[in-house]
Amino acid sequence: MKYVLLLSVLSLIQFSFLNTARGSLEFQNISSQDLDVINKDFSSTFSYTSVSGASSLGSIFGIEAGVVAGAAMTEGIEALAKEVDPSNELSFLPHAWLLGAVTVPGGFTIEANFIPELDGGEVSFSHLGLGAKWTVTDMIPIPAFPLNLSVKGYFSQTNLSFSQTDSGVTGDIDYENSMFGLLAQGSVSLLIIEPYLGIGWQSSEGKLKSTLSNVFDPSLTTGSSATSEIDGTYFQVGINVSLLLLRLGFEYQSAFDADRFTGKLSFKF
Repeated sequence: MKYVLLLSVLSLIQFSFLNTARGSLEFQNISSQDLDVINKDFSSTFSYTSVSGASSLGSIFGIEAGVVAGAAMTEGIEALAKEVDPSNELSFLPHAWLLGAVTVPGGFTIEANFIPELDGGEVSFSHLGLGAKWTVTDMIPIPAFPLNLSVKGYFSQTNLSFSQTDSGVTGDIDYENSMFGLLAQGSVSLLIIEPYLGIGWQSSEGKLKSTLSNVFDPSLTTGSSATSEIDGTYFQVGINVSLLLLRLGFEYQSAFDADRFTGKLSFKF
């Protein structure tokens, strides 16, 4: 019952943010360069994270469950939206999802974050991310120093749909994003805190579809959809604070020329 209530509250928060932002999400005459800008900002917003350092959840077993939420600065999308209407304001986009993770012997941790499909008529959203982390120092410890080193691979799938009206005609715009990446992390366990750094690489495929006729520039496509493929390195820095079963986390990430800030509230068993 508690998890159902938590999911309902988180879904309501995510939907409220997206529904508010929807009024400023307007695209017209999108070129190939514009589509890459859109994909970069959306990818930065929804890229996978568990707001966790390099350590595992336990020397043998461990479980973590909680919520992750934050926002990414989306100056590129805002500039495109202002070309349609100068009054549009969209300097950031939110992200929020449930988090679950399990550590098994050998320093391996399986992670997942998700939001089931939210459909409010004018806006719908869903997200699923899966990750696998190996804490190398669980198997090869560094004597006399609390340093953790890990490598992680992950995949995520995000879908966002919203309505747009142009010249009295209302149509749908759908954005589908698939990402995969690799991340190397280092962290230091100091009593109740664990500061960490991470450097990674990720690839993103974003597909934009619309039932409106003027969303895409003819130089990009004369059809109803277009795809952008981008990849690049990224950087993150964060900290986790453990208070008995409670864990608090904060993370800054720079990816695809955009800044993102994410917080975490979870319980570790």
